[in-house]
Amino acid sequence: MASPGKINGTALFVRMDSADIGFSTSCSITITQETLNTTDASTGNWNSRIPGRRDWEISCDALVAMGGAGTTGGMKFYQIFSSYMAYQQVLQLQFRTSVSGDKYFTGNAIVSELSIDAPMEETATFTVSFAAAGPLSLATLP
Repeated sequence: MASPGKINGTALFVRMDSADIGFSTSCSITITQETLNTTDASTGNWNSRIPGRRDWEISCDALVAMGGAGTTGGMKFYQIFSSYMAYQQVLQLQFRTSVSGDKYFTGNAIVSELSIDAPMEETATFTVSFAAAGPLSLATLP
């Protein structure tokens, strides 16, 4: 288990629509904010900026778990693929650990990219990206 204040990447997983879809081999969240230029004569021609629109996305690489109730051994590829194929526009997504008291990110998202890689004689892996469909919030696990 990671020490307090630190997160081990293998402890991160994605929870989609109230169901754990699995642990990842790597997982990242990118949070961005546009800046709007507000330069005028009072700034002496120096750029001045204010915050603009915000965006976020989550990307995961995982071992393929083709089904089953548990999340051990990978992510549930078919569950993610089914959401993608159904044009499911909004998924409740959580980027978190399973440790009580830890902070986690949560928000609505859509599957924006999905790929699977299955080299001969090697474990199948896949990559999935989720794009924001609304704000990102910070919460605490009970």
